[in-house]
Amino acid sequence: MLYALGSIVFEVAPLNVDEVERTSGADFAEKPILGRRPGYEFMGESAQELTFRGKLFPEALGGEEEWRELVQLKSTGSAQHLMRGDGQPVGWFLIFSLRETSRNLNAQGVPRLIEFEIQLREGDPPPEGEYQGAQMGLIQ
Repeated sequence: MLYALGSIVFEVAPLNVDEVERTSGADFAEKPILGRRPGYEFMGESAQELTFRGKLFPEALGGEEEWRELVQLKSTGSAQHLMRGDGQPVGWFLIFSLRETSRNLNAQGVPRLIEFEIQLREGDPPPEGEYQGAQMGLIQ
């Protein structure tokens, strides 16, 4: 296992991730000051963002079913628990966008290669009553 996002497990095959980009920052409130540059007040850390990139080889290795499950998971709009393959919990993340590019189409229009990108943004865990249900989705 490379990562697990909710009930979706990213492995070497069929659904893999071969690149992870992490973005973090800080939020500031801008305060105009007459005759000077604006002042900035630190408001705290901004939400961490992760971008997963990978490839599917539907004809050779499958993975389209897992991709469809990921699309459904995005449609729920709820934060999903993210865990790294070594068991390190990363936190709760919202699926902000999914992008896919199909390449090398066969005679029926089915791609032999799908490159994808998943945009995640750190979110709050579900309310305590919903937490257990979210965790049950991780156990299969």
